[in-house]
Amino acid sequence: MSENNDGRVQAIDEKPLKSKQKDRQEPTVGKHKKTFKYQVFLIILLTITIVFIALYFIFSGDKKVTTVNMNTKLDKAIVIKEDESAREKLNAFISGINKRQAQIEADKQAEDERIKAEALAQQQADAQRQAEEARKKAEADEANKDNTTNTVPIVNSEPSNNPNNPNDQLTPHERRLVSNVMPAIDIPPSTNPPANNANQSLDSKSFAQGFASTLLRNKRDLLLIHGTNIPCALRTEIVSTYNGLVTCSVINDVYSANGHTLLVEKGSNVFGTQSIALTQGQARVFVTWSDITTPQGVSIQIDSLGTGRLGASGVGAWVDNHFKERFGGAILLAFLDDAFATVANSASKSSSVSTENTQDNVSDMASTALENSINIPPTGYVPIGTRLNILVARDIDMSNVYRLQPIR
Repeated sequence: MSENNDGRVQAIDEKPLKSKQKDRQEPTVGKHKKTFKYQVFLIILLTITIVFIALYFIFSGDKKVTTVNMNTKLDKAIVIKEDESAREKLNAFISGINKRQAQIEADKQAEDERIKAEALAQQQADAQRQAEEARKKAEADEANKDNTTNTVPIVNSEPSNNPNNPNDQLTPHERRLVSNVMPAIDIPPSTNPPANNANQSLDSKSFAQGFASTLLRNKRDLLLIHGTNIPCALRTEIVSTYNGLVTCSVINDVYSANGHTLLVEKGSNVFGTQSIALTQGQARVFVTWSDITTPQGVSIQIDSLGTGRLGASGVGAWVDNHFKERFGGAILLAFLDDAFATVANSASKSSSVSTENTQDNVSDMASTALENSINIPPTGYVPIGTRLNILVARDIDMSNVYRLQPIR
């Protein structure tokens, strides 16, 4: 309260009065108010700025997200498009593979069909050929009235009808067909008869005197014709030092003269002899074969020669010429003779000892030893299992032991 208002009660709604003196005492009051207003204005401006900045960032962030989303969608579209392109390429590749497989299958099927067609054509050609062969065979069978191809040989239990047997009588027809038609020719006797060096086992009347004959057709079915080769393999070793028996086994079937009838079965046993020793310069063993025994118990006398696989007479052998036995003793005695001669020459110079008799005796011994051993014959060896042939020397008629039976 001022001094001018002492004792004066101030009303309630009365505003206090400021004295001018007090305002004058506070000269900075207005200045502070202006500063406060500026601060408020700055705060409001700063707030608005912050709000604008925030709004800017908010809206700019949405645009960025939108841009990113658009870019992502674009990338997805590109990826989808690339996937579709790759899928199309893959589909095209798979389609090409399928087409190639289909082409391969078609080619394979065509090749199989071609092979089947060729096989069918070959079968048809074989069938036609077989039919043609069957037709020709039927015609040949029809032409051959004797039906020789439909027969098999069996052992004949009837009496022998061998024309060579003097006790059997020939029919008039056989006498007309089998006749001695060789004319006799007078030949002056030779001054020097030929030496009889042939093997006696080969003697037969067909060699002594020739004759011509006509064989009946049915006899050719049971005829083992001369010149037939019977192949066999040795069952016993051959050593030519001593004479001995030899055996072999037939290794192939042997048929008749017309090839229709089996006469000598494979496995038949053949018996023979080796009776001629080797001489110097020979390398083959001479063997003769006498008879054959078939598995059916039929004995066939053949009296034929043994040949090599190519038909040369004799059987090839490994030959031991015994050079050591023939010349060993003579060579040793010759060395002794030379030794005695050397000693004699040395002794004759130093003494009067005579060695002429000893030297002469040694020379005589060498000559005697050489004379006795030089004639040792060579030895031929033919091992077991050697393949050889038997050359049939004469016609062998087996109608006396076999008869034909039709095949049912």
